[in-house]
Amino acid sequence: MVGRRRGRKERKRGRNERKVRRRKVGKEEERRGKEEERRGKEEERRGKEEERRGNERKRMRGRVLLLVTDRVYELVETSLLLSPHLLSFSALTITLSLYVPIPVM
Repeated sequence: MVGRRRGRKERKRGRNERKVRRRKVGKEEERRGKEEERRGKEEERRGKEEERRGNERKRMRGRVLLLVTDRVYELVETSLLLSPHLLSFSALTITLSLYVPIPVM
């Protein structure tokens, strides 16, 4: 069975519809590309923030370690001054002082 022959205007309309559809698809792809680019930039920014936070944490850890070592030296000095014969006691205080929470600020 053969369909009827379409006229020039009908064929032209079909061609225009296909063009419009193609244009829509192109715009959609462009929009998706822009979204992907924006997401990439956000991810990069988040990564930089995380790295900065990590560096801050490392700095804080360093400060805490310095405070701990200072505290340990003080404990060793005082324990040796008070009782020089109890070296094992000072070693014990050193070990315990490592677990004592020290305020950073």
